[in-house]
Amino acid sequence: MAGDSKAQNNLAAYYKEGYGVQQDCSKAVYWYRKSVQQNDPVGMYGLGQCYATGCGVPQDLSMAARYILGAAQKGLKEAQQTIAYMYEHGIGVVQNSASANYWYNQANK
Repeated sequence: MAGDSKAQNNLAAYYKEGYGVQQDCSKAVYWYRKSVQQNDPVGMYGLGQCYATGCGVPQDLSMAARYILGAAQKGLKEAQQTIAYMYEHGIGVVQNSASANYWYNQANK
C-alpha cells in the first residue's frame, strides 16, 4: 500500500517547521520522498525546498530546481512562481528569460 501523500506532506511539513513536534529535517525529507514516490507535486516542491535550503540533505540548487520544476509541470502554482524566479536569476539552472517568462505566465493563469 502506497500511503496517503497528503498525510505524508503534512508530516513532512510538521517536521520541517517544528509544528507540534521537534524539528527534524531528515524526517521531513523522508516523508517528502514518500510523497514524491507517488508523483505528488506538493511533495516534489517540499523536497525541492529542502534541497534549496540544505534541510535534511546537502544543499544542492540543481536538485532543488529539478524537484521544483517537476511540481511546476504538474500545475502547482507556488512551484511555477519559484521555478520562474530560479530561471530569471540563474539559481540552480542556467539563467533563461524565456523560461522565466513562460513559468511566470503559467503561474498567473
